[in-house]
Amino acid sequence: MGMDVTLTLCVFVRPEGHFELSTLAFVSRLVDEVIIAFADGRNVPESPRLAANMRLLELTWGDDFSNARNKLLAEVRSDSVLMIEHNERLQPGQLKTIRQLVQSASPQSDIHCFPINVVSADGSLLESTYEPRLWYTSTDAKFVGRIYERLETPPGQRFKYHDDLAITQDFEQLTDEQDELIGQRNIDLLEMQYLETPADCHTRYCVGWTYMMRGEFERGLDFFIPLIDDFKGSDFARSAMVFSVECLRKMGRPEDAFQRGLEWVQDCSDYGELWFFIGRAALESNQRIKAHAAFKKAGRIREMCTPDLYRDPAVHAYRADIGCVQALASLRRADQAESLLADVRNRVPEGELADLDRDFIDIWLQLNQPKRAFTVVEAWIEKSPEWASTALLGIVEYCFNAQGPTQAYLMYQGSIAAYESLLQFLPVVMVGAALSDMVDDHESYLNHLQLCVQLGSTEREHYRTLIRLLVERGELDRASQITALEAKLATDIET
Repeated sequence: MGMDVTLTLCVFVRPEGHFELSTLAFVSRLVDEVIIAFADGRNVPESPRLAANMRLLELTWGDDFSNARNKLLAEVRSDSVLMIEHNERLQPGQLKTIRQLVQSASPQSDIHCFPINVVSADGSLLESTYEPRLWYTSTDAKFVGRIYERLETPPGQRFKYHDDLAITQDFEQLTDEQDELIGQRNIDLLEMQYLETPADCHTRYCVGWTYMMRGEFERGLDFFIPLIDDFKGSDFARSAMVFSVECLRKMGRPEDAFQRGLEWVQDCSDYGELWFFIGRAALESNQRIKAHAAFKKAGRIREMCTPDLYRDPAVHAYRADIGCVQALASLRRADQAESLLADVRNRVPEGELADLDRDFIDIWLQLNQPKRAFTVVEAWIEKSPEWASTALLGIVEYCFNAQGPTQAYLMYQGSIAAYESLLQFLPVVMVGAALSDMVDDHESYLNHLQLCVQLGSTEREHYRTLIRLLVERGELDRASQITALEAKLATDIET
């Protein structure tokens, strides 16, 4: 393909969305045209400053997302179009790669799908799916559906998936009132769509998915199961299989979820996402060997699929391996689980690491492996010492309940000997004081009581016991100082 293929960047601003035009200043130079479409023209900023190749499109909201998007597409003058949402971020490097993609020898019938990573304010990954975002205008692609719109293309188009072009979408925190209003609007639109096209596969799938997301799993299942039977072999039916397994699991029927999933996957054995959900159901129903086998197959990727097929890039990137670790740990194959966990941690997004490690601390403790649990904690001591201190206390508590105070004390002492920085946290020091008292380590008990006072303990008993021990040792000046602190403590508590 020649080097003159032009590219339009389309930014779609939903009715509830707000968009700062300044965010496009650096990308406008990298594309031939930029169109910012406001689905509700009332949200357009006043007196905007636009680059020469930028245009604003003010639409009148008509309760139809596809109609609004199609009006945007009709305005495109370039050979190819890249569509993003108002709350998504593009890096210059990504745009350069996308430009190279449209200039390459890729057939003009290709629809390019990118991973869309929805992240929270702290960087945690909330969800990740593939969506079609780049195509040639000659493909005559258009959107269908009032809500949960999808891109419909003529026969013969091929969908290509690009894991190296992930787009970040910022999760928008709404007030309860805003969330309720938008949620009700979406339900109303879906009901209108269902009344207009009750037999449409896409619409029926969206209704089932909406019920599932609202926690009405049985009602969701009532839509998914008939859809699987009525549209055998379709990507919508395969997606419905995934969410039927999940509905059954959420309904407290993991064995049924596993059996149904195992029946369905025979006709799509290369559908990794379905294997992943089957693995979760197997793990929850204590079918550990089967869970491990399912997670091993969860890395499979279907060669031919459309965006109608539910795809989660994170399953293939790391979630399937996390499932394998959980299955190996449940099978008490601790060395293999630990080795795989060390590898997979390097691939897990930073925002998800804390939740992952909490889970694996619990797993190691269930397997009576407190030392392995502490190995997980060690990774956090420098970057998040408070998190690490809380996790350490959980391990010490486990040792106390399962093995007695002596073993708990040995675990505690070994941990703080290696990482003295943990002694800056009062809850850690208080536990150390209690344990050293239980095992009659008098010197350690005295030192821990002094640390408790230094860190501002509000427990009068710490002060009074320390005073007594100091008097017994003949350290009367120090005892007098602690007496004054204890008296001040009582005054502070009263005020």
